Amino acid sequence: MRREALRRNVMARVHGHVKLIVFNRLSPDKGIEYSRDHWRRLCKSRKAPAPIELGTGRIAWDEEEIDSWLAAKKQERDTKAEFDRAREHDTRDAAMTERERALDASSNRRMSFAREGDPPAPTSPPKSTE
Repeated sequence: MRREALRRNVMARVHGHVKLIVFNRLSPDKGIEYSRDHWRRLCKSRKAPAPIELGTGRIAWDEEEIDSWLAAKKQERDTKAEFDRAREHDTRDAAMTERERALDASSNRRMSFAREGDPPAPTSPPKSTE
């Protein structure tokens, strides 16, 4: 059955026909499970493909536009995930840098007493010679 639907879609494109999809088929065919009101709000705000008015009270969407919209949403999701991973990595690097700075500062303080050419620091207090 699915193979037949794909064949009809290909034939429709070859002959210049547009394959339309009505709202009730958006969920089972495309996985778009918005309420009718929310879907219309998305269309009105141009965040989803605009419907094609077929007659009084009858609208449908171009299936190719729906597929393109879904592909764009997927690309948007993937781009956002890459950005979030990069930002997390940068944050981790910045935190690591702060820790490294703190360690460097404390080791520099310790090392400041033992510079090259200086006599070694006494390990115990000098004995009095009385």
